[in-house]
Amino acid sequence: MREYKIKGTNYKIRYNDFSGELTPIIFIHGLGCAGSFDYVEVASILKSKHRIILIDLLGAGYSDKPLSFKYTVASHAKYLQEFTEDLNLEKMIVFGHSLGGAIAIELCNLLKDRVQTLILSEANLDPSSPDSASFEIANFDEDDLDSTFERKLTEYEKLGNTMWVATLRNWLPKAAFEISTNAVSGGRTSWR
Repeated sequence: MREYKIKGTNYKIRYNDFSGELTPIIFIHGLGCAGSFDYVEVASILKSKHRIILIDLLGAGYSDKPLSFKYTVASHAKYLQEFTEDLNLEKMIVFGHSLGGAIAIELCNLLKDRVQTLILSEANLDPSSPDSASFEIANFDEDDLDSTFERKLTEYEKLGNTMWVATLRNWLPKAAFEISTNAVSGGRTSWR
């Protein structure tokens, strides 16, 4: 695992970088997920061909979890733009899952012609609907966020989604709440 210090901060994201000859693929995970957890099997298949970069977004997985960061789709896309520039990626494929899809779309708007292909999987193209996890998390009691978050993790686990709960436990509750709130309101750039 490697780390990257976000410019103008002391915050670090952590990522895996597997070498390959073909166009690099950057994987951006969704709410409650982590690149270091969710895409390892995919990377093992593709890494002999493509360079694979599995990112844990700020506030998730092994990355730092600062309380002062504003966890929005646009703010994640901004530091990922700088990250790809510092890695000297001239062309890349960007993969985004769920809320990571909205981040991927914002990132592609920033990177323009440096993106060869955008791949979306179950991406948030519209504001979150009332039946989504992000809608539920966005409606948590902000004044009692930590205990509400822990209580809901227990409920989610009882529903049988133990793998998702395992990674969501490694999220800063504030990060999950703010990105979910952003997902409910939609982005400044159309995600469609």
